Amino acid sequence: MPQIDDRTSYPLDGDLARELRELVQGATKTETGTTYTLLAADFGRRISFNNASPITVTVPSGLPTNFYFFWRQRGGGQITFVASGTTLLSTDAKLKSNGQYSTGFLDWDSSEVYILDGNLAA
Repeated sequence: MPQIDDRTSYPLDGDLARELRELVQGATKTETGTTYTLLAADFGRRISFNNASPITVTVPSGLPTNFYFFWRQRGGGQITFVASGTTLLSTDAKLKSNGQYSTGFLDWDSSEVYILDGNLAA
């Protein structure tokens, strides 16, 4: 039986790739307030934070094992990540987004310990 090269037999254009990603992860969630507490339902999601004022994102205890999510600072308001019954680790203890259009992710490390990574500032 001949081998099929899936990369050329079924090309993924930009729209199809986006639709598949949204099917797996869900569509990008947009938050416009100045405070947000992560929910178990945010597991694996992409969240875009869009506000001109500073935004506080709380990482609470009790999130699922292996929890992660991707974040983006869409507006001018810098995102500050705070722990609530959890521990946040990052390079040089940076817990704020670096500026508009910064992106990154939060990843479960161990019980109630999370690693924050991406375009961060002190």
